[in-house]
Amino acid sequence: MRKFLALMALLLCFVVLFVACGDDEKATEAPTTPTACDHTYSNDCDADCNKCGEERDVAHAAEEVITAVKATCTETGLTEGKKCSVCGAVTVAQEVVPAKGHTEAVTSGKAPTCTEAGLTEGKHCSVCNEVLVERKVILATGHSIVVIEGKDATCTETGLTDGSKCSVCEVEFKAQEEIPALGHKWTEATCTAPKTCSVCGTTEGEAAGHTAVVIPAVDATCTTAGLTEGSKCSVCGEILEPQQEVVPALGHTPGEAATCTTAQTCTVCNAELAPALG
Repeated sequence: MRKFLALMALLLCFVVLFVACGDDEKATEAPTTPTACDHTYSNDCDADCNKCGEERDVAHAAEEVITAVKATCTETGLTEGKKCSVCGAVTVAQEVVPAKGHTEAVTSGKAPTCTEAGLTEGKHCSVCNEVLVERKVILATGHSIVVIEGKDATCTETGLTDGSKCSVCEVEFKAQEEIPALGHKWTEATCTAPKTCSVCGTTEGEAAGHTAVVIPAVDATCTTAGLTEGSKCSVCGEILEPQQEVVPALGHTPGEAATCTTAQTCTVCNAELAPALG
């Protein structure tokens, strides 16, 4: 242990002596002249030397535009700015442009139909198309059914049964069916009227005309006048030529006067003129 401590003491003496000698040599050396710095910079816009830190006056080499950002209805925008294209330093700061807000426009509604739903009127932004007021569904109205009136068939024209349809959209629910024409119901022609339909009154052809027959002349009698010859229709009995009264009644021709047992009579017609006397 003693030897080790002695050895360490000896080494310490050598170190002290070496340091002392070095300080003497530095003291005797001549002063040196500092060398000039060949300044280096990170870029053309850098003001401080990377080696010595010396500052210089510089201007930005070139500007480039920072594109403006348009404001929208809901988001702010930015004005155009500028920056150095070399170092990126901002030379003209961008300013905030306020959001424009929505521009209201009407979204047209749609009327409901019998079978399709409609929509109420809504609102949207005419710039960005954002929906501002939602349109609401209007239920379909359903059909309004009405009767389509038919018409009776006639002798010559067809008829139609009743049908049904929607009075709004005209959709047919029950089709009308054709009723055949009835046809005429003829009565035969008469002396004065042609063949005639008993339903509609339509006529066809001509009247049959009268069938004339003679009404014989009538001689005058004691009590009745005489008549000329006339004529009538043998079918309908209509008088075509009336008989004329041309000879007055002749009156009775009295026979022998009445007796107690015999009445007086006309010698022409035997009519009793006076009763028996009794």
